[in-house]
Parts: sequence; structure tokens; C-alpha cells
Amino acid sequence: MTPDSPLLSGADETLPLAACVRGLRALMAHGRLAAGGRHEIAATLLDALHESLPGTFAFVRLNDSNGAGPVEAMRAAASWSGTLQAGDLGSVLTGALGNASSKWPANGRAVIEDVDFHLASARLGRKGEFGCCVVGSPRWGFPADVERLALDVCASGATLGLQRARLAEVAATGNERETRLIVDSIPGLIAVLKPSGEVDIANNTLLEYTGRSLEEIKGWGTSDIVHPEDMPHVMQLFMQALASGEPYEWEMRTRRFDGVYQWFHLRGFPVRDGRGCITHWYVLMTQIDDLKRAQDAIRASERNLRLIIDTMPALAWSARPDG
Repeated sequence: MTPDSPLLSGADETLPLAACVRGLRALMAHGRLAAGGRHEIAATLLDALHESLPGTFAFVRLNDSNGAGPVEAMRAAASWSGTLQAGDLGSVLTGALGNASSKWPANGRAVIEDVDFHLASARLGRKGEFGCCVVGSPRWGFPADVERLALDVCASGATLGLQRARLAEVAATGNERETRLIVDSIPGLIAVLKPSGEVDIANNTLLEYTGRSLEEIKGWGTSDIVHPEDMPHVMQLFMQALASGEPYEWEMRTRRFDGVYQWFHLRGFPVRDGRGCITHWYVLMTQIDDLKRAQDAIRASERNLRLIIDTMPALAWSARPDG
């Protein structure tokens, strides 16, 4: 093991993993992700990073969107003694990591106000189309594996909000041709359904991920695109949503082009005309394999901790903060 090897184990691992899961859950359920703009999403992401990764600082940069200009924001821990503002910190990070934030390395180093920081960055979108986020700590070996997982999970949750905000813009246009062009340009797995539930549009990212044509995607209910164990539950929820006309969401495993199933969080919301009739359903699929791995790791860590306690030749117990 080298000095740089990030390693957390046992009880040390459980707390940040639990925070990681809470952070993503909060991001995915937060109202500011459902209806807020880029500034609100950036603030929500910083909140999640601050909770999940108690490092020295967290920085978010959102790319220019429809001429609205980029957004830069930061959040500092109580131990932060620096005076840099978000714009200044963004310039320092650019100098250390490169001009194109979409190509920033996952890990790096930067001297900020005479302090040597270890940096961890994550893209917002598959290729950083929406922007990026960075967390810095002076601690040697940062980020540990669990901290990297927490960062990636929070970035995934923010990407979900940014994708949905973009979809809301698309839905407001009412122009079918423009809708097709914009949906295909949105990073993420996107489908547009007819009021009956039939797939009308599937963006290239979804077609490439599944390795299927649009005609094959239309038959998702009778194919192996959804994991066979998940299909009965998914179909039940889907039919209920079509009957009620209410937005829906669930988790399911989706088959990749190479036959591997991965977990996705799926959200669908209806678009209505002036009379209140549903004209389309917009469906957004976000990969949550990181979240599932975090949950599995929490359970494994809790089992390991209990095993250690049970084998100790002494009386031992754990208590909640309230005693």
C-alpha cells in the first residue's frame, strides 16, 4: 500500500456512505430539482456535497445555457480560512486543471492561498455537457474510495435535475420538430411517449445504450429491455400512471447493448395542452448504479461492524445521538 492509497473501513466507512445515499436521495426528491433553475440546482448540489463530503470546499460550475451565461458557486467548510470567492476559485482551478472543465481529470492538485489541496472532480452529464463540480481537501490521500463514490453520486443527482429542467424548456415550446432536435441533444436517456404510452421519440443516447432501434424500443413491454424480475411491477405502475395522468417514478434494471443490466431511476411527467389534455409523456432515465453500490456497501459495513462488536471479549453497545 502506498501513502496515497485511500482506505476507509468498518465504522469509518459507514457514515460517509450513509451521507452519500442521503445526499442523492435529497437531490432526487428536492423540489428545487423538480422545478428550480440552474442557480437553485447549483445550491442544492453544494448542500449535498457539504453534507456528504465534509472537505474544505466544494465548487460548482454550470455551463452557459441558451445565452444565460455560466454559473459558478462555492461552499466552504467551517475550517476554511481562505478569502477567495467563487469566481476567483474557478480561475485557480482552471489554471491547475485546464481551460476545458469538461476535460478536468478526476483527481488533481492545486495550491490555493499557500495551501496544497488534493482535488476530486466530477462531470455533470456524460461528457460534462452541463458543467462540473470539484471538492478539495488538504488531507493526504483525498479522495478515499467512499468519498469518490459520494462525489459521483451527488453529481448524478444534480445531472438529473439539470436534465429535467432542460426537458421542461422543451415541453414549453410545443414545436414537435424542435422537440425532436432538442431531446436528441440532451445528455441522458430520454424518451417521449404518446398519450397511450407508446414510445414516440427515443434520443440517440437511449438507442445507443440499449443497442436497439426506435421500433424495438417501442416494444419494450414485451422485450428484455427491462429486467424480467422488474417487469411485472414496472408495468403495474406504468398502467396506473397512464390511468391517473399523474407523474411517476420508479427504479428498474435496464439492459445495456452488451447484455448487462444496470439500475436506473426513471421519472415520467405529462405535458398538457390548453384544455388540460395530455399530449405527451416525457421520460428521463438516470443511472443509479453508484447509489445501489453505496447501499450495498453500507449494509456490508454494518454487518462487519456488528461482527467485530459481537466478537469483542467485553460488554459493548452503540447508541444514537439522543442516547
